[in-house]
Amino acid sequence: MQKRIGVLLIVLFLSGCVSKLKTIKNDKDVHLEQGQGYLLMAINTNVSLTKLYVSGTQRFTLSKEDLKRGTNYILVNLPAGEYEFNKAHFYNYYFSISDSDHDWQFKIKPNIISYIGDLNIETEWWGRRSYMELVNNSSIALEFLETKFPNILKSRQVEYQGPGNDDFFQVVAQSGESK
Repeated sequence: MQKRIGVLLIVLFLSGCVSKLKTIKNDKDVHLEQGQGYLLMAINTNVSLTKLYVSGTQRFTLSKEDLKRGTNYILVNLPAGEYEFNKAHFYNYYFSISDSDHDWQFKIKPNIISYIGDLNIETEWWGRRSYMELVNNSSIALEFLETKFPNILKSRQVEYQGPGNDDFFQVVAQSGESK
């Protein structure tokens, strides 16, 4: 009996450490708490994911409402810091993302929109074979922000914070200043 209670307490404690994020739907730049920034990413998938688990400065999950089949952009505010994708859940399968040799780490900078890339997930044969990669599509992400979140974009700088380096947002900002 004591073992069951102990296991239950551990499960409750661990589930409390992972928060479910609420994505931003309205184009209103919120007052960010000290040390927070925005995460911008896209999910491109041919299946509807149930959850996407991320660890780092704040452990969190993205839910099925944000992870529908097709292309969905996600904009949320998070504490600044380093993060990493861990696993994806769809159908009855969990896929450990961090076990692969791909770089699944990204950063959130304070007071900035940190674009981390597009998470592409393709599944064949009823979930038995999957392909996942994080791809940088900065120009398309900027078009998304200009269309859906122009007020937030007007008051925040955008930087690429995914794997690798990309100065696209800085070049665009500098060319806009020179006009």
